[in-house]
Amino acid sequence: MIGVVMPAVLKMWAEEDDKMVVVQISQELVDTLKLVGPVIVADYVDVICQHLLEIFEKKAICQQENDDEDGLVDEDEQAEYESLLISAASDLVGALAIALGEYFVNSFNVFLPHISKYYKKTKALSDRSMAIGCLGEVAFGIKGGITPHTEVLMNLFLKALADEEEEVRSNAAHYSVILTALHPLFQGQNLQNVTDNAAGAVSRMILAHPDAVPLDQVLPVLTSVLPLKRDYEENEPVFQCLFHLFRSQNPWVFAHVPQFLGIFARVLVPEGQLKEHTQHELVDLIRALNSQFQNLNIAGSELGPFIC
Repeated sequence: MIGVVMPAVLKMWAEEDDKMVVVQISQELVDTLKLVGPVIVADYVDVICQHLLEIFEKKAICQQENDDEDGLVDEDEQAEYESLLISAASDLVGALAIALGEYFVNSFNVFLPHISKYYKKTKALSDRSMAIGCLGEVAFGIKGGITPHTEVLMNLFLKALADEEEEVRSNAAHYSVILTALHPLFQGQNLQNVTDNAAGAVSRMILAHPDAVPLDQVLPVLTSVLPLKRDYEENEPVFQCLFHLFRSQNPWVFAHVPQFLGIFARVLVPEGQLKEHTQHELVDLIRALNSQFQNLNIAGSELGPFIC
């Protein structure tokens, strides 16, 4: 049955000059993928992806001007149809990623620049929301396969989390996906700056939306790579994150004060790892901890000279 239906559907798609018909085809494929799974597209992924790429590149037959309609086209209506077409295409990209998992990675490498360009301040709300929602679905679908694109996606999601529109901010709340993608960067990395950058990324996420991050799971991983080894610029978000957690009385950080004291000692010596204002703020924190945890004898430790 699939061998009869799918070729006919894809032939219709390739020849169709009506945007709303292509939108309907895309939506039906999304619904079918959810019901049947990847078997429906297993032999046709390349063809479907090519049709989708043509849409994102505005090369599909339905996106070409029809000479017979000169003077009869409502530009606002056509712009709305174009937006619906791009949105339907992005929905299908997301559905393919969820259905195919890591088998979709190579295709996503092609789609990423075409989708991410729709998240710009100059783009309409619907475009920004579509782009972030699609990228979040893809990240969820291909799981570990998203790791090479972590930095690009993280930057997009962090910008989207600060978007003026609630719809966009909601679509950007894919922290669990990004954290999963970042996790391998904390383990067995030959290039220490990669781990440092990952620590900075996680710290920015916590600062932006601490309630969206499972801190009890994330903080042990983050602190295991502290102090940073090479990219000291990332100490800014890392320590601003730690200062925030101490100020907000986070239970996990207060349960691990001795561990943090060791980190603080190694980041203060040798000098040059922290900017001056960050070092001053850290010393203030150490003094406060010294007053609160007198049983730790911080004044008598290697941190003593910094709090005298």
